[in-house]
Amino acid sequence: MSKNGEYDALVANLTFDGQTQQLMLYENSYIPAKAKIDGVLFNVYWGSKMVELPFSLKLEDFELKRYPGSTRR
Repeated sequence: MSKNGEYDALVANLTFDGQTQQLMLYENSYIPAKAKIDGVLFNVYWGSKMVELPFSLKLEDFELKRYPGSTRR
């Protein structure tokens, strides 16, 4: 959910076996958009997914450059 209380959403077309259904997908929602085409049930999600990687990263240092007109701190 965004800061103003609205949800980010994506309208997508799901096509299977020559038939198309329009789905409303909400970002990072735990509730899937559901569609049934020719007796086949589809559960569709949109958003990020945690994936365990076989390596790790560590930030040791960084440099912040400010440009004219930049007011972020």
